[in-house]
Amino acid sequence: MIGQPIQWLFLSITVGAVGFINAWDLGFAVALVFIVVSVKMYRDESMALPLAMFRGLVTTLLVLGLGLVIFAGFYFGTFSSQVDWSAPIGAAKYATRPIHMLTVWSMFVVLLAPLWLTVSVRVVRSYVHRMRSGRDNCMINRDVEGQVVVTSSGPVDRADAAPVIAVLLAIAVPYLIWAVVHLATNDSAMTSDLFRRARDVLPLSVLSGMSMLALLHYARRSVSDTLVFVLALLAMALYMVYGAELLYINDLFVNRMNTVFKLYYQAWIVLGVVGAYGLHFWVRNHENWRGIRRSVSETGAVISAVMVLGALYYPVASLDSRTNGFSGDRSLDGTAFIANFQATESFAIEWLSENARKDSVLVEAVGASYTDFGRISSSTGIPTVLGWPFHEEQWRGGRSLFADRQGDVERIYSTGSNEEIYETRVILKHYEVDYIVVGPRERSTYADLDIDRLEQIGERVYPVDGTDFGPRDYVIIDVTGS
Repeated sequence: MIGQPIQWLFLSITVGAVGFINAWDLGFAVALVFIVVSVKMYRDESMALPLAMFRGLVTTLLVLGLGLVIFAGFYFGTFSSQVDWSAPIGAAKYATRPIHMLTVWSMFVVLLAPLWLTVSVRVVRSYVHRMRSGRDNCMINRDVEGQVVVTSSGPVDRADAAPVIAVLLAIAVPYLIWAVVHLATNDSAMTSDLFRRARDVLPLSVLSGMSMLALLHYARRSVSDTLVFVLALLAMALYMVYGAELLYINDLFVNRMNTVFKLYYQAWIVLGVVGAYGLHFWVRNHENWRGIRRSVSETGAVISAVMVLGALYYPVASLDSRTNGFSGDRSLDGTAFIANFQATESFAIEWLSENARKDSVLVEAVGASYTDFGRISSSTGIPTVLGWPFHEEQWRGGRSLFADRQGDVERIYSTGSNEEIYETRVILKHYEVDYIVVGPRERSTYADLDIDRLEQIGERVYPVDGTDFGPRDYVIIDVTGS
């Protein structure tokens, strides 16, 4: 780092900045730096693997530390975490079903199978040959890139055993942590689960383990840096998928959904890069394969073609499905559908959009995420007191900033006695509310809602003609003067 301060400063700034996008990206960047530095030390400096990993860890911590200091105002100021630090790691109760795993990853499995099988077979053959050999021999061979190399076939020594031990530990540690946490925290956990989960994750453990072993094997061989970097990315991506089958970060969701989502997102991008190299490797070597290898390669090409054609079908079919065959009126207005299904709500939204005062605030019913609650606010752009509590908690890292708001909204709509009217006025003034919205969601959510009481607080400004309204209609009360 001392010899290249500008490069390391730039790397620290880059690593530190990714946290602004998502904290998960920061973890990914840190892991990538550790892997690249450790492998480079192991490859270029010919260090023993434990020392290379130690140097990689120290370097990574220095890069991370400098990145955090550079952006200290964010990380030690406004940044908040959703992790339950009293129990940060959870054990996944269930493994992903094979059909679901293949649905997500089968394209990459096919694209990368030739590369993975080639490097894995050669690594296994190298170790088997060394274990059977009683003396050092030199062999002239071709590596996976077709280059002629001279390799030693001497017996396995400590240097050869270190990568195997490291890989076995990397595979075993997450599983052992899962076993302990699972038995300690998950309801209905049984010791028989340990065998079933080991069976379920065995394919992923083999895929990721052999990728790591191949990385460490070829890092010490005369192959291009490109191949080594590709193997590093492949091992990292497969290890993330393997880890998500066992453990998750214990956050607001209290399950592995968010961990799977975030790690799969990272792994998909990484495997997309590796897949391009895998396709290049496949095409370049296909003509040189004979016999069963050639037949398997041709079969894989057919399978890949079917997958690609199947994937190309989706955008066409989804357009037809989501547009109902383009049978309706087409519009760029994202709120146009409301007029078709809830005309009274559409009219209320239109009135507020045209008549609400600048910088006004409204209050409407509070409800669950990904529902139509909060739609008046989102459709008009007028802020509301609170819309989706869990969503706010998720993005703000806790409820402290809005802990009382849901209860305050309920008190507004449950106004009854004269004393409660005074309390409601105080609440409205506290949140600087200009308009109270009363519609179907408010009536169904707050059983004690009394529209006559609310009209004692402000002036009913919608509907403008003052006509009677039904249970599906909207009323807007202007409480500015309250």
